[in-house]
Amino acid sequence: MPLPNLNSFRDDLRLSTWLLVGACLQSLLVLSFPRYIALIPAALVLGARFLVNLLMTQGLIHNPGIDGVYQGRATAMIPLEDGSFPEKAGNHGIVLFVVSTRSSQYAWSPLPLAELSDLFLQELQLTVQRSAQGRFAPGYIAAGDYFQAMLAEAERNDLQWGYLGKTSCLIATDDEASNTLVWLTYWKTVDQLHDFARGGPHRAGWEWYTSVAKKYPYIGIGHEMYSVPKGHWENIYSNLRPFGMGQIKHFDYSRKLKEGESENSRLVSPLTAAKGSTWRSMLSRMGQVEKA
Repeated sequence: MPLPNLNSFRDDLRLSTWLLVGACLQSLLVLSFPRYIALIPAALVLGARFLVNLLMTQGLIHNPGIDGVYQGRATAMIPLEDGSFPEKAGNHGIVLFVVSTRSSQYAWSPLPLAELSDLFLQELQLTVQRSAQGRFAPGYIAAGDYFQAMLAEAERNDLQWGYLGKTSCLIATDDEASNTLVWLTYWKTVDQLHDFARGGPHRAGWEWYTSVAKKYPYIGIGHEMYSVPKGHWENIYSNLRPFGMGQIKHFDYSRKLKEGESENSRLVSPLTAAKGSTWRSMLSRMGQVEKA
């Protein structure tokens, strides 16, 4: 069974909390084994990481950090239905729909000072007053399930809804933990996006949220919508792992599947090398005439 992606858990607790968890685990090792044995796991991990980074900087072993990086300049376009790229940049309009959510419930909060008489405890007391933190707050997992159902519907019927795709999750850095999570989603037209919003999964999610908003006031959601007309958007990436519009894969529905092939075989990347006068500048990438 594949291991879960642990990257998304980093924002659930403060950095100091993660350090305390590690300190407690190390203390258990020290209490359970002789000191020189208890220190071996941490020393081996640190030593191995130092050695690997040294070898990578010297070019002696492969650097996984460059995996998937598009070398050179590239621009992302919306392919035609046959999977080919349009000859002119900014070939049609696009809708950017920014979705955000945040769980404002923290696990650690002080008890009322009136209940404490000792001044030292007043300064240091921290206790678990609520049962959950971040994504594990009551109701937040259900909110995530509704969001995943919406995305599944958009991907399943992308032609009907004009859904182009989304980025991976972006995490704000304003707080120590439980920051706002953001996704950039791309659509063909405002009308199709509006039709999707009135559809089953989105309506079900919205009705659920409005019914529990007072019960779970710490669950926040939001969106921003930008409708960009034809010839008024562009992008450029240089030596960068595909992101944003460059991260989205599009289906080439004109391609016939061979026996044994999955639907994913029809996926095409929107990236193309940004070479020549058409892709040289911001205006040219928007399909506009450069000023003299």
